Amino acid sequence: MRRKRADGQFRLLGRFPHAGAQVLLWGLGNYDAATHVIDGMQFYEEYDATGTLQRKSVLDVRFSLPERDTFEAMVTEAGFRVAALYGNYDYSPGIQPVHDLDSSAIVMSVTIQPRVRISPDIV
Repeated sequence: MRRKRADGQFRLLGRFPHAGAQVLLWGLGNYDAATHVIDGMQFYEEYDATGTLQRKSVLDVRFSLPERDTFEAMVTEAGFRVAALYGNYDYSPGIQPVHDLDSSAIVMSVTIQPRVRISPDIV
């Protein structure tokens, strides 16, 4: 769920093919700018190939949307480095990394940052 969609409105978030059928993802959420937290619900509807609803489930969601600098610091502290930064979830060829994000979504590609250890025998 993107920050701009966390406005309390119930909406279709996506349609996804699954085993010859389709899953619809619905959601609603509210964003608290003071805490950078989204609270909401996601609803999953699974339809068979004929369009008949087979299953419906609901999931309470609560997650933080840290600012870019905060997230990059967390990634680095965890031993990774940012390899690329995007403003959406489309990884198709031709998408260029975004360096000045005004987007409500931050998508990072990260790699493991090797940690160098110095042996006490070397010092």
